[in-house]
Amino acid sequence: MSFIETDRLALRTWMPGDADAALAIYGDPEAMHFVPGGAIAPSAIPAWVEGLMHSSEGAGAGVWPAILKSERRIVGAFGIAPSPWGDSELSWILARSDWGHGYATEAVCAVVGYAFSQLHVRRLYAAVDLADARSVALAYRAGMRFDRVVRARHRDVLRYAIEAGAV
Repeated sequence: MSFIETDRLALRTWMPGDADAALAIYGDPEAMHFVPGGAIAPSAIPAWVEGLMHSSEGAGAGVWPAILKSERRIVGAFGIAPSPWGDSELSWILARSDWGHGYATEAVCAVVGYAFSQLHVRRLYAAVDLADARSVALAYRAGMRFDRVVRARHRDVLRYAIEAGAV
C-alpha cells in the first residue's frame, strides 16, 4: 500500500522482499559515496531493510522505497527522520541507474508536501556533503535554501532548510 504518490512514483513501507532492490542502492559505492559510512555490505542489507521497516511503523515518518509505477521497481529511498537540530531532516538516495530522470526531485517534493500537510512539521532540514553538487541542486529544486555549514555525523556539511508554508 502506498501512502505518497506522484505521477510516476509511489512511496510505501519497506517489505522483506525488498532486500535485493535495497542492495542495488545501499550497496552501491558510487550511490553511497557522500553518505557517512559508505556502501552497506550485502550481508547487512536484510537487517538494514528490517530496521527501515520498524523505524517507520506507526511514526508516520521514516525512509521509504520509491517505486517507479510504470515498471513496479524500487528506484530509491526518500523520507524524514529526526534532525540533530530539532524538527525533521529529509533523507534521499537514488539508484545510480535512475539518475537524471527527475525521480529524486519528484520524490523529495512529495515528501516535503507530506511532512508539512500530514505530519505538521514546522521546518525541514537537509544535511548535504560539501562536495555533493547533485544533492545541493536537489535541495534547491525542492524549495530549500542554504542555511549554514554545520557539524553532523563527525564532519562539516551544508545545511539546507525549508519552512512550512514555503511550498
